[in-house]
Amino acid sequence: MVDNYREYINSDEWKALRKELIIRAEGCCELCGEYVGQRGEAHHDDYDNLFNETLEDLTYCCEECHPQSNRVDWHISQWRVPQEI
Repeated sequence: MVDNYREYINSDEWKALRKELIIRAEGCCELCGEYVGQRGEAHHDDYDNLFNETLEDLTYCCEECHPQSNRVDWHISQWRVPQEI
């Protein structure tokens, strides 16, 4: 599966979805609100739709927040994103 996943994240399909995610997030981490531009990471909220994700399956994260979002006891409702800066 790792080889298939690596192929997938290098595909045009994934790159287009990631671009849509960055646009939705306006280049900001959806957890802490930090502006990261295109340096952010796409976090899979779950893997139910792996290889066929929608934007609703993903959260755009900064490098610092992404590891926290992978913890078993983490849930997005624990974070507060600033509404306006």
